[in-house]
Amino acid sequence: MKNILSNLFKRDKDNVTPSTNDPVAKDKVKTVSKSEKGDESDKKKEGVIITEEHVPEKKDDTVGKKKTTWSGVGKHTSTFWFPKIVKKKLTIILLENTKKSFEERENILKIVNRLLSSDLVCTITYGSTVKVGCVKKAGKFDDKDLFDDDLKDNACLYDALMILNKVVKLAFKKARYDEFGIDQYKISSIDIIGIGSGIDASSKIDKEGSLKVFDEVLSNTSVETKYFCFSEDSFKEVASIGFRSIGAFPSKKKE
Repeated sequence: MKNILSNLFKRDKDNVTPSTNDPVAKDKVKTVSKSEKGDESDKKKEGVIITEEHVPEKKDDTVGKKKTTWSGVGKHTSTFWFPKIVKKKLTIILLENTKKSFEERENILKIVNRLLSSDLVCTITYGSTVKVGCVKKAGKFDDKDLFDDDLKDNACLYDALMILNKVVKLAFKKARYDEFGIDQYKISSIDIIGIGSGIDASSKIDKEGSLKVFDEVLSNTSVETKYFCFSEDSFKEVASIGFRSIGAFPSKKKE
């Protein structure tokens, strides 16, 4: 599980709070070392009198405080830089990665491009295994991210729903630094677009377990779910899973 989600948000390890730039902190107080001062008893013996010159000067930091004050006169505030947090929408494409998907490639791309109106995109593809792509800006989304060369007939939908729940929780968890580390963004809403047959095969988790974790996703009011079936025959199965909106691919007319 950790390996699957390890690269979901690439910049997590870079979320380091910028250090202070307080000019006052740069001024080091000049102190007299012990070797310079010597032992006080020895100096008394030698007739040396400790004067004010040996006492470290206490600098007045009033000026420094005024430079860092921004919330009111006379109030000293931290000089840490606080990045602006921007709310963004994430679209998660949950795609069945089978031979049938490749046959419906054109229709899939039409659906994705029509519904992709968010700031960020993440792909979860499931065939015999589940694969999670990293979060990207919508402008950098590549159609090639949707399809895998290793196409199987089996689709572990229930396992994919379990991974989906993990991704949603991680996405909402905290604010993250943007691409250049200047501002931060926080995911405030998620659209889930499911595409496939709606039928499971070869999942490690059973249907009851998958419905339980998917209910956690559905209970979040900031999440919208849609599922597009290859055929209307799958409507009942997809509805039993809990997707709020269900559609079907256009049927091919017989010549």
